[in-house]
Amino acid sequence: MATATVAAAPHSVALISEGSMMAHSTTLRVNTTDLNSGKTKASALAAEAGATLSVFPEEQKDGKKTVFIRITVATDKADSLINGLSTLGVTASHQSESRDLSASYNEILVLEGDLKERLDKTEDPTECQQLEAQAASYRQQLAAWDEEVSKQTISLWLEEE
Repeated sequence: MATATVAAAPHSVALISEGSMMAHSTTLRVNTTDLNSGKTKASALAAEAGATLSVFPEEQKDGKKTVFIRITVATDKADSLINGLSTLGVTASHQSESRDLSASYNEILVLEGDLKERLDKTEDPTECQQLEAQAASYRQQLAAWDEEVSKQTISLWLEEE
């Protein structure tokens, strides 16, 4: 999770500051003369950056072959990887987007705090089980967001000229 200023909240839940949970993604469209070479080089660049990738099947669109590659890389290595991927051919478009997850993250933190308080007060085993399941779901969502902000997703479209 990003370093953040901590503010007091109900039920002694520490909230994160706005803007400290940013999820980043980039869409890159590159025209290349050799699709197979582009895929191979993209895979090598991703491996060099320690990224994971998924290569989807080639598609034929308007008489041109296209392949989609989804890459997930540590945020501190994303810019370098994007620069490398841009050299695979002629960049047709490059769009970056950031989403602030702070408000949603804080909302789940507060809900989880409320659940903990209810768990402490309930004596009904069935209700305890339900509350524990919901709390586990909240923790899972928070962990997913922690993971999302530590990585950047790159959607690479290679199109053969």
